[in-house]
Amino acid sequence: MIEHGGHINSLAFSKVGNLLYSAGDDNRIVRWNIETGKEEMFWLTTKSGKKQAKAYLLEVAHSDKYLFAAVKSTIKVWDLKSEVFLHFININRKLAA
Repeated sequence: MIEHGGHINSLAFSKVGNLLYSAGDDNRIVRWNIETGKEEMFWLTTKSGKKQAKAYLLEVAHSDKYLFAAVKSTIKVWDLKSEVFLHFININRKLAA
């Protein structure tokens, strides 16, 4: 079983299916099957051995093609079809005055 170790910070429902995504204090995003109540898989929001990187906001977009997670000062993007991490967007830029 892939339960979260700690608090749940965010939930996101799939747009076209029976899936639920949860982000917790354990640096993981878990995909749950709503019909069976079972977890299907999980992704880490940080590399092994790195500092804490909790996800605080999840969003499923483009007909369940992408999963976006707000993690510290970045937005991380996963491809839900291939189930792989694609890239991150750094949002901690100073704006010019």
